[in-house]
Amino acid sequence: MEIRDKYKYHRVIAMLAIICALLQLMFAPHIHILGGALNFMMILTVSVALIGGSRYGCCTGFFAGLFYDLTTSSPMGLMMLLLTVIGFVLGSSERNRVVEQIVDAIKMTFAVSIASNMLYGVALLMLHVEHSFVQAVFIHGLMTGVITALFAIPFMFILSRTDMGQGFAGRAGGTRFRSIR
Repeated sequence: MEIRDKYKYHRVIAMLAIICALLQLMFAPHIHILGGALNFMMILTVSVALIGGSRYGCCTGFFAGLFYDLTTSSPMGLMMLLLTVIGFVLGSSERNRVVEQIVDAIKMTFAVSIASNMLYGVALLMLHVEHSFVQAVFIHGLMTGVITALFAIPFMFILSRTDMGQGFAGRAGGTRFRSIR
């Protein structure tokens, strides 16, 4: 008998959103390493986009970006736009990349995190929030991207081990009913 919990997927995303929001409020303002700051909202968006597809990725990116913009002193809407685009682009494969290909998901997380944070630095420079190109792009943008991607690795490993309500036959560990599928 196969048991499916079709709402477990939604519960995992909701728990991830709550954890990332709390970490963004409690720890992100206090952790600065070599000029870079943590962005747990980007970790949330990347994780949801890689496990849920572009629809969930876009919605999560929009609300995570809005949350980030409301809790920091950055220009309103900039991170919201960036995370929405990231959620759409990363989720365009419409499959659970974190469970199927964890190494590729981590590589994509590093690439997207570094590129988007450097782009965010260029946007801050164009909006005259930052005044130095090197400071905005290479020190703040690059280091924020690297730190965010490094902190995303534990989230990816935890999500890769989570059963998303696929039933007994769909678990990653395998069962004796594998041939029935």
